[in-house]
Amino acid sequence: MSDEIPAAELHRQKTSDLNDRVIRLAGIAASVVDPLLESAGSRPLTSQECDIGDEAIFALKRAIADLYAHREGAP
Repeated sequence: MSDEIPAAELHRQKTSDLNDRVIRLAGIAASVVDPLLESAGSRPLTSQECDIGDEAIFALKRAIADLYAHREGAP
């Protein structure tokens, strides 16, 4: 008997892993961006604050793109 995992199960597991990654990064992005905006109040964000927020949001966008690519058939 083979120890190979069927392709459908691999696809399901990868989809689940990517979903978990999106959820985790959404929480991280919110926990980074929300305090930045709160601490800024009515003042403009500094360049460093913008960079930090951009990095958190970019990581989330990349994870979402990976999830959609996988759902569309990318390995």
